[in-house]
Amino acid sequence: MLENLKDTGVVVYSMPNIEFNVARFLEQQVEFIDTSKPLRISARGLLGNPSSQHCPEIRRVRQQIYDHLRPELQKVFPGKYVQFLVDRVSVRYRDTRITGDDWHRDVSGEPEEGTRIFGGWFNLNSPHSTAKDILHHKQYFSHVPCSWADVLPSGHHGYDRLSVEDVARYKTMSRVATIMPGEGIIFDENTVHEVKHERRPKDSKPSWRLYIKVKISSNANVTFGENVILTRLENQAMMPLNLTDECPMYDSRHLVYWSSKVEEFSKNMKPVFVVVNKTKQMVRRFLQSLKEAKEEDPTIQLHPEYTEREKAHLLPTLLQEVEKEESEEEEEEYCVKEVEAILLEELYYSKEAEMRLLQKEEDEGPYKRAKTCQACIDRLPNQMAHMEPGGCLEVDLDTLDF
Repeated sequence: MLENLKDTGVVVYSMPNIEFNVARFLEQQVEFIDTSKPLRISARGLLGNPSSQHCPEIRRVRQQIYDHLRPELQKVFPGKYVQFLVDRVSVRYRDTRITGDDWHRDVSGEPEEGTRIFGGWFNLNSPHSTAKDILHHKQYFSHVPCSWADVLPSGHHGYDRLSVEDVARYKTMSRVATIMPGEGIIFDENTVHEVKHERRPKDSKPSWRLYIKVKISSNANVTFGENVILTRLENQAMMPLNLTDECPMYDSRHLVYWSSKVEEFSKNMKPVFVVVNKTKQMVRRFLQSLKEAKEEDPTIQLHPEYTEREKAHLLPTLLQEVEKEESEEEEEEYCVKEVEAILLEELYYSKEAEMRLLQKEEDEGPYKRAKTCQACIDRLPNQMAHMEPGGCLEVDLDTLDF
């Protein structure tokens, strides 16, 4: 399924049996007063509340995806270490406009030797919806295949825009991948891509996606550090976005240009997650962990603790070497050799039968087989020696005519 990932750097995979229960997910968002209202401010819909990462429903789906991807990654990267990194959930509501991003790479920090980071997402919308809903829930990824292997410009940093010359060159090689409901996409973060401008139809239902990040490395180093990961899982805090950034509830520009929108949104947050900002009640831009919130407000409910199996996926584990499967060519070659061996065996026994007949004719003449020579009876070369002078023959002198 992921065979081309090592080369092209971009693969779409299918998991149509996953069913994301939106109603159950919404019930588990404990930070909100009314979950029938929007859970985010920005049109892109990236959620910044801890429950969106730690609630049972999203953990169930995430675990299914990890369980599906791991054996496939093992085929492509045997002998490497894999670490799955928790990313965000996104929900895009009807009649919202998404501002696009120019061509760029998602390079997060300095690249580590022998390491590749893969991003992507899974389309959480149901593949069993109506034809109209499925049409509205298609998702797209505009990218340049194989561009992950290109040498980065000197001084290039994560999310830097490309030069005008590079954009013109990459556009001629670009492709658009379609991610249907029940499908996911995984791509090397060095892949050149863009985010297209989009406006959700007025009559569409919310579009859901779960972002996925995977680290493949030749060493067992833990991205973010094992203590950071385990502590945040225990406290049910938002996981790091990358090596330098945290996941916010909204962009800093919202406070500058749309503070009234943030204030209105904050009214739907439980008080423990709200602070006073210049006499205005504003939701915290970076929410505290659920454990910290519960210490301030005992009515806040924590989600179930993470199991050891869940934690194992979020720490580096070795992808075992895959036993080499016999290729069709090797199997065909084996069959040919087997047939040849059978034919040779048949030829051997036909020759043996022919020699026995000749020996019988000789036995009826003045030369008789030595009955005590067991080697001559068992092996064809010894039987052939009877026909040659000096072979192991006994002469019956009484039958000779002097």
